[in-house]
Amino acid sequence: MKNLFLFTITLLCSFQLFASDSTIVFRNLPYGEIVRTAQEEKKLIFLYFHFKGCGACVTMEKTAFKDPNVADFMNQHFVNMTINTMEGEGIETNKIFNVRMHPTFMILDEKENILHKWVGVYTPEEFISQAKNALNGTSRYADYVKQYKKGNRDPDFLYQYTYLMRDAYELPPSVIEEYINTQKGDALSAEKNIKYIYEFAMHDFDIAIPFNSEAYRFMLEHRDLFASYFDKDQVDSRLVWIADHMAEVAIDALNDTLYEQALAVIKQFPIGKMYEFHEMDGRPTGIIMEKNLPLSLQMAYERKQGNMAEYRKTSKQYLEQIWDDPDALNERAWSIYLQDDDPELLKSAISSVKRSLKLKSEYANTDTYAALLYKTGDFKEAYKQAIKAIELAKKEGADSTDTSTLLEKINEQLKNK
Repeated sequence: MKNLFLFTITLLCSFQLFASDSTIVFRNLPYGEIVRTAQEEKKLIFLYFHFKGCGACVTMEKTAFKDPNVADFMNQHFVNMTINTMEGEGIETNKIFNVRMHPTFMILDEKENILHKWVGVYTPEEFISQAKNALNGTSRYADYVKQYKKGNRDPDFLYQYTYLMRDAYELPPSVIEEYINTQKGDALSAEKNIKYIYEFAMHDFDIAIPFNSEAYRFMLEHRDLFASYFDKDQVDSRLVWIADHMAEVAIDALNDTLYEQALAVIKQFPIGKMYEFHEMDGRPTGIIMEKNLPLSLQMAYERKQGNMAEYRKTSKQYLEQIWDDPDALNERAWSIYLQDDDPELLKSAISSVKRSLKLKSEYANTDTYAALLYKTGDFKEAYKQAIKAIELAKKEGADSTDTSTLLEKINEQLKNK
């Protein structure tokens, strides 16, 4: 139901060591020597994890690292080292830290204990603030982790801990739930909580503000309030994504009550709209694009129940909704091809893909047509359509490997006749 996509920026570049007063000075020494140098100079260790081709790393190198205030602060208080996690000694050094997200920044003490950690792109001011946390012993990553493990669940502590773990890219949804569950009634309307609920409603595609939580209901009932802080479409997207997730969970468990509750919420929002999810920095990272999401969920639920009579009725309703959309028609036909053996549904799928081809003939729907013909035993016509699909794939620059495999199966059937 969701077509997820991730956006990755890869700007190829070569990394160079900075060695002027206006940039961070990275010592050209092995890790062991860095530790000894820090002990001799009585400084903390700053580690910068990167790799060649990391666009976010390039951004930091061109901005924050070249800021005079950042450079002065880092050079004065730290022994700085770069670690290319994919080349040379950096590969071995990274085995100590197991860094996977780039850029990652760590500050260590003279005994190599991790004091503070943060990940991603930061402004010069934000970067200095992070480094000062480690130097001054305030809001240190390591200190908060220890307190959490010891059982500290004070609301103010959990609030701060959420953001520290977010910055370190180690935030589990359970921490978000722990904090927001301490906020009840009028407390949810506090500005910091409005921003918290919006930002952490979904985190790394995990639902962190559950559908049946008080915080979710508050956001649903006060959409205009949230829209005064954030883009209204993004407020709606978060609410729909969470409700859709709940509906899918309910369908899988055949939980009538939760399914009806989730469906009732989804029906409050425009049907046929694309619900694109944007991260806090504006990056689109996912989308729900259904012509009729309530009907799609209804079909899924009826199919899960084994209620094929109702499923066929709803399927016809859905088909009417998408009759002029070639892509949606093809997707529906392909879904039936993958999931169903019911003759009536397969007949409907063939009708759908024929309509799709009439509206727009291309590789994708021609391939679907060939597959459906094969499944329904019309091997001669399936052969013709498979050949046509492969020709279209060549023109469109598409990968036709699956169609070639289908063609082999069709040929086997034709030989046996």
